[in-house]
Amino acid sequence: MATDSRGTAPGTTLQTDILIGHLISVRVMTLWSSEAHRRYQSIGGSNPSDPISSPRTTS
Repeated sequence: MATDSRGTAPGTTLQTDILIGHLISVRVMTLWSSEAHRRYQSIGGSNPSDPISSPRTTS
């Protein structure tokens, strides 16, 4: 297999850059989501998936 001047195979650097970019964007979205949730909780919102804080409904 051919290598470039850095000794890496063609395409490897691009794939690595894409992977790193994806990991960074996932981490940023996770941080943003948890911060938004924290702010919502601080203004008195309730988590609908939390059985303790969600209001009981009778049918």
